[in-house]
Amino acid sequence: MLDAMATYPARREDLMPCEQRGPRYLKFMVSSSHYAWCHSDDGDGGGRLTLILHVQPGAKRTEVIGVHDNALKIRLAAAPVEGAANAVLVAFLAEVFGVPQRQVVLKRGNRSRRKVIEIIQAARGPEVLFTQITASGAN
Repeated sequence: MLDAMATYPARREDLMPCEQRGPRYLKFMVSSSHYAWCHSDDGDGGGRLTLILHVQPGAKRTEVIGVHDNALKIRLAAAPVEGAANAVLVAFLAEVFGVPQRQVVLKRGNRSRRKVIEIIQAARGPEVLFTQITASGAN
């Protein structure tokens, strides 16, 4: 009997960091209907979208990179000093999802790279983040 872990990953591409996987990987991620890093709660009519993020502060520009360890990886053009990176993250997500900044709530991870964000009554779905990836990859 073969051990499943011994045969995984089957492709060299699976070992590569998310930003080096190329357009075929991004195409798969866009077409996927279930995201481990995103949960939607429409039961109470509030339309809450919960995102699990891996944030990398200190980048040249703010952009979505891909998936890292079951979290969506976002680079931030702000230093991790006194909440500056959190403010840039909230402003970026508010712009992407088409909501005011007060509807983007940092639930967990105030001083961590791993963050849980809740977006209330998002005007757009999580797929909009993948258009950010393909747009930044085209430049």
